[in-house]
Amino acid sequence: MERMVYMNSLEKEIINLYINKLNVCKSAICTECRAQQHVPLDFIGAWFVGNEFHNAMHQPLFVGKTARGGADIVAYEDVFEISRKSLWNKSWPYWEYTRLISNRIYSDDSPEHIAFTNIVKCNNSDGIDTTDYRRKINCIEKLKVLKQEIEIIKPKEVIFYTGRNYDQHIFNGENGLFDAFNIVSDGTKLIGAKDVPWREGTACIGNVNFRFLRTGHPERKNKEDFVKAVADWIN
Repeated sequence: MERMVYMNSLEKEIINLYINKLNVCKSAICTECRAQQHVPLDFIGAWFVGNEFHNAMHQPLFVGKTARGGADIVAYEDVFEISRKSLWNKSWPYWEYTRLISNRIYSDDSPEHIAFTNIVKCNNSDGIDTTDYRRKINCIEKLKVLKQEIEIIKPKEVIFYTGRNYDQHIFNGENGLFDAFNIVSDGTKLIGAKDVPWREGTACIGNVNFRFLRTGHPERKNKEDFVKAVADWIN
């Protein structure tokens, strides 16, 4: 019997985007991109969109760089289940810090209040981010996967864990992620003993208007300072 994976309506729209609109992994853009790589790529889509996402004042979408690994994920839908039941409770900073931020905002650490995804969908590494320039161009600027996810999810706040290495693709005028944006402040914030990239502003994609924060990846950041800084920004 075929195993059924629970998906809410927004997650179903995202799966429809991948399969029926973008034809991910099989489209001309994806085929060319995969041919350029010397190792196989795993496509890992959005982690999840919480069931309570649109039922609160704050509706944050967290955006990482690219996933690590992927051997345990056999279908797009599996990500929603694995993220909720396993990854969300991991002690890795990417997951733990986001869980703690959610807990500060909502007074519980359920994943169902937030949305979580990555800016690039294919990866070929179990460790550091190995995404090259061509893959960033193909995924962010040509296929526009994240842009179309945001149009579906309609967040009020978008928090990028991408550091500065994706800025030229996010803030790239008509070729970038945003249709329009305004940078309110740009610099660094002291997190523990580290100066962490910290860019704030407003942006729109289609008819979706939101605030954005572009900061660094949570890894190797002071937990208390990072969690407080991002939670305070959302609040």
